[in-house]
Amino acid sequence: MKRRRLSRVWRNIHRINYAVFLLIYIKAVIIGTDLASPGGSSFALKVVFSAYLGAVVIALALKMLDARKKKATRKSEPTTY
Repeated sequence: MKRRRLSRVWRNIHRINYAVFLLIYIKAVIIGTDLASPGGSSFALKVVFSAYLGAVVIALALKMLDARKKKATRKSEPTTY
């Protein structure tokens, strides 16, 4: 029981990390002073941050697709009593 509860808490922490990552990205690109200053380095940082965001979005999409496939396979398996 305790192990299941810890597992659920850990999963929720990981889910919250996606929202935190998005908020940090928004803060850095839109509000951040390092990226707001004109110059070549701010453009390079925006490219790097956008690449990070793209990698996270792709990883999340693949994870969701995999979870959907696993759920579909579990539903199609016959139930034994």
